[in-house]
Amino acid sequence: MLQMFGVSVIHTLGAYKTGHASGELSGTSERATLRALSAGVGGMRWADLKPKVQWLAQHNEAPRAILVHLGGNDLGQTVGCCLEHAIKKDLAFIQCMFPKCKIIFSQVVPRLVWTQTEIPPRKIEIKRRHLNRCARRLVINLLKGIYVAHPDITTDTPGFYLPDGVHLSDVGLDLFTLSLTEALQSLQ
Repeated sequence: MLQMFGVSVIHTLGAYKTGHASGELSGTSERATLRALSAGVGGMRWADLKPKVQWLAQHNEAPRAILVHLGGNDLGQTVGCCLEHAIKKDLAFIQCMFPKCKIIFSQVVPRLVWTQTEIPPRKIEIKRRHLNRCARRLVINLLKGIYVAHPDITTDTPGFYLPDGVHLSDVGLDLFTLSLTEALQSLQ
């Protein structure tokens, strides 16, 4: 089982790509299909992750993998080093709770619009890139997990986003899903 935690893209992905009652996230081959449970919520922040993981530990079997796609909603409201510390602490907590579980971190994708902040978009983008670099090092080097980059999702193509400039369009979701599927194939 794959447990997914994250912002609205994870919730939307759960409805958009898993449309099956079984909740399967399918890859390009039969073997790349995993049962996926989504705990995606619009507006989810990093601080919401740990209680959801604790609930998972109490109410479900241990997953084979946990995918985390969080951090974007925190960038404009949290000091960078505090967010990095929380990510390190909480991903280590997940690894302690589920030692046989593979941790997958999905890169914070760029946005056309950063809401709920007065920080200039250029500075938010610098914070986003720094956060992704730190998360990549942590997940790959220390946790021996998987880091999922989304290099094709860029602000150069506004069609990847809905008119709000924050959420991904169907085309953006397809690219997001493709990156995840390629990463999940390594779990087979």
